Amino acid sequence: MGLNLIQQPNSTTIKTISTPTNNPYKIFVIAGESSGDQLGAAILQRLKHQLGHNIIIQGIGGEALIQAGLSSLFPSTDLAVMGLIELIPHIPRLLMRLSQTVAAIKSFQPDLILTIDAPGFNFRVAKKVKKMGIPVIHITAPSVWAWKPKRAKQVAGYLDQLLCLFHFEPPYFNCHGLETHFIGHPLIEKNLSSVDPGPFLDQHQLLPNQRMLVILPGSRKGELDHHLNLFLQVAKKLQQQFPDLILLFPTLPQHQQRIQNSLIQHNLTGIVSSQPTERMMMMRSSTAALAASGTVTLELALCHTPMVVAYKANALTAVIIKRLLITKYISLVNILLNKPAVSELIQQDCTLDRIVNDLIPLLDRQSSQHQMQINQLQSIAPLLQSKEMTPSTAAANYIIKKLHSIRISYDN
Repeated sequence: MGLNLIQQPNSTTIKTISTPTNNPYKIFVIAGESSGDQLGAAILQRLKHQLGHNIIIQGIGGEALIQAGLSSLFPSTDLAVMGLIELIPHIPRLLMRLSQTVAAIKSFQPDLILTIDAPGFNFRVAKKVKKMGIPVIHITAPSVWAWKPKRAKQVAGYLDQLLCLFHFEPPYFNCHGLETHFIGHPLIEKNLSSVDPGPFLDQHQLLPNQRMLVILPGSRKGELDHHLNLFLQVAKKLQQQFPDLILLFPTLPQHQQRIQNSLIQHNLTGIVSSQPTERMMMMRSSTAALAASGTVTLELALCHTPMVVAYKANALTAVIIKRLLITKYISLVNILLNKPAVSELIQQDCTLDRIVNDLIPLLDRQSSQHQMQINQLQSIAPLLQSKEMTPSTAAANYIIKKLHSIRISYDN
């Protein structure tokens, strides 16, 4: 028997559980977004640390999970589709991938399925495997506090456990009988406010006090379609106001060439990088940021980088979402702080002049707007931290606890 020490979430109690070394646990992981892929990799490392060789992993993931030892069934980028109308052309491929995934699960017969992000795909998988009797733990709650609150009761019907990234989410699901826990946000583990931008600045012969704008038009192709040209027009107009302005573009490898080509077309120069370590150094170096709405706004907040959030979607998608939206804000920073700490320019407000006007004061490090936003962003980190451990450790402990209960029920 192999012995493993497990610290239970929200407790200082150390519990010893045993697992038979000749009967390893089997987990099927599905991570459909870049952020989910990174969290999944961190959880997998924790599981391997606690369970040693008593674990076999299969599933779908990106670069981080693959580096952590996962052989992905197919590219996780196939699941990175966002929007309502935008989804339609991808339906045949997604249905094929859904069938392929369910078939792989049937063949693998895992003890547990761990799904992260990508609710449109992962919840369909959960529904289909419900009749197989395989428990499903999902990480990242659907945004029922923002729109479609009835989904909370629906997901309670096919998930066995839900692990949330935001402290205000569990009550929405616990009331429907779904065991739900707050584990904290994985960005906390990166300690972004302490990232040293020095190596990036030295490599590109930049000084810490130079005026820099980090531009983040989105991680999906559709987001770049809606934002990239507009954001570059903003950059060009800002350089008329600030001739010394340096443009920074952290991006994913699959978008790097497109951004470089677009810079040439707009007669602009900028530093484009797809290196994950440089991404955070770019954010920490920057005077301000222009970002599409999403998790990136939390990254910027934890880097204490003032920002303007801008977002455009397909017109029909925007109309539908506006009718369903029940929250006052769209950016996670404003939602967490429950006030308009950062400027949100959405749909018809997402215009060249509006974005430029809101960015100008943020590009002056001495302005009251710049300093005020930094002060507000410093309040974000405590809201993303669970009580006693990192999110990946908390998630791994809940997973191991569930695996142990499953194995006990099998033995009995």
